Amino acid sequence: RIIPDVLREYGYVSAQASSNWVAYTGGIDARFDVDMNPTVLGQTQEEVMDKQIVEEVIPTLIAQLPASETFVHYQLQTPHFPYCTEEVDTVVDGFDMCVDTDVSEEELAQIWSAFNAAYNLDPDGFIGRMHSIYEQQVRETDVLIGQIVSQYEEAGRNPVFIVTGDHGEEFFEHGNLFHGEDLHVEQVHVPLIMWGPGIPSGRVVEGPVSTTDIFPTILSMAEVRSEGSQLIGRNLRSLMRREDVDGPYRALYESFVYDEETSSIWFSNGITATLPDEEEPWSLIEREFKGDALLYNQEADPGQVSNLAEIEPEILEIMSSLNTPSQWGDWRDDWNSQ
Repeated sequence: RIIPDVLREYGYVSAQASSNWVAYTGGIDARFDVDMNPTVLGQTQEEVMDKQIVEEVIPTLIAQLPASETFVHYQLQTPHFPYCTEEVDTVVDGFDMCVDTDVSEEELAQIWSAFNAAYNLDPDGFIGRMHSIYEQQVRETDVLIGQIVSQYEEAGRNPVFIVTGDHGEEFFEHGNLFHGEDLHVEQVHVPLIMWGPGIPSGRVVEGPVSTTDIFPTILSMAEVRSEGSQLIGRNLRSLMRREDVDGPYRALYESFVYDEETSSIWFSNGITATLPDEEEPWSLIEREFKGDALLYNQEADPGQVSNLAEIEPEILEIMSSLNTPSQWGDWRDDWNSQ
């Protein structure tokens, strides 16, 4: 079950508005009581932009929803490939990053090859060019979030806001481009910002936390506790109040790789955690498809350059015991057996 399913049992109304087509696949949109998909603008999911959702859809949504006991999911597409912005040049090494994503496998291979060559020739220069575009999209997204907040203020609403992302972005720092194929820090470290009634102003949680913590935190804010024991994450409200918590601070993440030669699914599981008697957090990535383990001291090596798995076997063993196996294991086994 997802958040709207649980909150509905306690009288909450849920809604969604997004320019991202993923928000309307697999029946996710049907789980919300109100779904303002791009068709309300007379456009396809591929045509609508974040700015239109914020300026044309969200004000209407705010006006028609109750003032309290509501849960609303806004999913902005940016910052994300394709990188479209008018503020900086989007052409990198001969390829326009603002393109139709419906390109052939051959074209994608050509793009990958060209970018890989450019990175090998001048790593810092290539990453700098990609970052200038990506960071501009981040700035534009920040403006859009500010507009959403202003719309609620103008409507006399004072909700709790939670801002996060589902992934980061890599530009060959560890041999990969974009996201979804690895678990190094540039792909999994995302913002998690909360503010509103009941949220201490200026509080920063230093230890690692996870997006899996959002679900139980929202239920706690809504004074719904029946689901807490069934969830992977932890309620972050205790951390906001600087209360002690059981166990280490930790963030779990996972990804999978599809092996075309064997038609098999292979998982990678990762964890960042602060361990007892250890002041600095550690990160562990266990890659099933490569059969290896990568251990990093996250404070001394934030870019995850030096693998300490062989040097720190005791920490490796502890971290591995905390690295929860994939929640999708049964699905993967079924797929691989076909």
